[in-house]
Amino acid sequence: MAPSAGYLPYPTVLLLFVSVLCILAYTTQASVQWKLPQCRLGVINCTCSGSKNSYSKSGMRPEISHYEYLQKMYQNCTHVYNNVEIVNYDEDRPIDFLDDIVQVKGYILIYNNQNMSSISMKKLQIIWGDSLHRNEYAIESCKHYQDEETRRCVEFCSPLYRLNPATKTRYRDPNGKYTHDRSCVAKCPEGTLIEGAYCVLRCSEGYFYDARENTKECQPCKGLCPKSCRLEEIIDAYNIESLQNCTEIDGFIRLRTHTFKSHKGTNSTTVPALRPEKLNYLKTVRQITQFVDIAGIDLRNLSFLENVEVIEGRELSDKKFAVIVSNNPHVESFNWRKLDERLHGAPIQIRRGDVVVSQNHFLCYLSNTTFRGITTASVAVKDTGYMAVPANCESTNKCDDNCDAEFGCWGKGPTQCRKCKNWDQEGRCVKKCLENGFRAVEKTDKQGNLKRILPECWIGKRQPTTLPAECPIEYFRSGNRCLPCHASCYDNGCTGPVDMMGDHGCNNCSIYVETELHGIRCLYVDRSQNHDSEACQVNNYTGFFAAPEGSRIHCKRCAPECKTCTTGGTSVKESKCQCRNMSIPSLSDPTDHECVKDCGSQGYPLNNTHCARCHVFCEGGCNGPSNLECNKCKNATITYGNGTVACLAECDDTHPYYDS
Repeated sequence: MAPSAGYLPYPTVLLLFVSVLCILAYTTQASVQWKLPQCRLGVINCTCSGSKNSYSKSGMRPEISHYEYLQKMYQNCTHVYNNVEIVNYDEDRPIDFLDDIVQVKGYILIYNNQNMSSISMKKLQIIWGDSLHRNEYAIESCKHYQDEETRRCVEFCSPLYRLNPATKTRYRDPNGKYTHDRSCVAKCPEGTLIEGAYCVLRCSEGYFYDARENTKECQPCKGLCPKSCRLEEIIDAYNIESLQNCTEIDGFIRLRTHTFKSHKGTNSTTVPALRPEKLNYLKTVRQITQFVDIAGIDLRNLSFLENVEVIEGRELSDKKFAVIVSNNPHVESFNWRKLDERLHGAPIQIRRGDVVVSQNHFLCYLSNTTFRGITTASVAVKDTGYMAVPANCESTNKCDDNCDAEFGCWGKGPTQCRKCKNWDQEGRCVKKCLENGFRAVEKTDKQGNLKRILPECWIGKRQPTTLPAECPIEYFRSGNRCLPCHASCYDNGCTGPVDMMGDHGCNNCSIYVETELHGIRCLYVDRSQNHDSEACQVNNYTGFFAAPEGSRIHCKRCAPECKTCTTGGTSVKESKCQCRNMSIPSLSDPTDHECVKDCGSQGYPLNNTHCARCHVFCEGGCNGPSNLECNKCKNATITYGNGTVACLAECDDTHPYYDS
């Protein structure tokens, strides 16, 4: 039925639709949970996903009530992208959080709610019926679009730009409207982007969104588009593979303890353990649309996010937090050196949402002031480092002397300062500019007094027209500029900014690791703080050891039986192998043990982590320490009258002959 005025008053819409749906039989459809930003109080237009669960309660989490589950999905929402479904609700609390909903793109389903005392949708105007329940039921409204200001049905939204017939130029029409779903709006809702005259959830192919500019506009790509990767689940060994070369995470970064162990995934499938070095795939990420939530991981730093420049907070963890880093027992530093307004023009890097850093007892660098100027929201850095366990923080665990003490640092060394005390030389804080082509950016004022423009060091002039014949060894030429090599190149020179050896990267590596695609990645360690032999661990290659190769260090993978090691063997004593499964006494050194996958043919289990050796006369395993408990005899077998079988070195005098 089509309404004469273009839309139905909300009581008619709700009553008619509920009366039809309440007689439907039980069915189940696949669960699709909300994926759009949760809406804030006071936002004029905010889109939420709603659900597509039909009659089921799929997606419910045991730690929250049904009321809280629905409230999180719909509260403060004005536009529902899918459907509103209130099904099998058995609490006596009234549904009092739907009053802001104005439009529903799909259908409304209210079914089998035993104890619900009341439900209200005071502002509901339109149910579009773009998706039908069981492909049968919907209510029609405007055939094309509705102008949200006039509430009239229109065939097209009023154009944003018009042509001035006199000057033959375009001008912005103040009455022009963006097209958002089936509505015409003066401003795109929070959580959406602008692409031409449309409000979109993400840019279409051939366009990209640069969060650093904070314009919300999708721009045409110049050449190859930056790679945007959807991610709205905990990172694990499977989805990490899809995150290679991503510049944007369209979603969130969430890490948990269980992902670093083999565990059960969806449909009871076994998900292998995530190898920590795989997190380095995230080093190409520049912007994250939602939040970062890291808890319970066993890493020394968070340098895999070292190039993130913007965390937008379009959707927040627990509806509040843009950054949560908690209960990480060995994290010493963040190393988020690019999340800093001194490196680019944007003033706020964490656009929306609070920051909480807690219960990280070896995190000795961060404080509340570290986030000053990066976010205007609440920041709580507590129960970390010096605050919680001062003994964990040595005298060397402090910010570099060239850091501005008021702002602190992200970690060790002059490249991790939030702000420089004196000069900034290509991202490294220094006391004064070095002399290999650098100069301080200075000028004189009208009175002739020397005045700094920026506390930065540049090669040559600020806008050089000529350059020396060669750039310094730590730089490569790009047009008329000398740009810095990746820090991992050290003084080996480079042809571009990346940390891989070869084209557009380092000429050679002082410290390196071989990647799974047989490339060579150069690694960096701040030599004022760590020895080169610590480079594997500092770069989160925890299952690797530093193997000297002449003047170079090669991070090699430990034996499969070892979690960590210092050399390539399986000896607990010599290789410092931390056993992944079981250990067994060494044959060559009675004071040592070897790490093994299982006791196998060599021994028998004493407990879940240790094996004992079989008797020397045994072969093929055993059930205990004596020569009477062998699975098979290595040399000779004797069977006594009582049926006991024993293994011997050779036949004895009572049984002198071998029976083949």
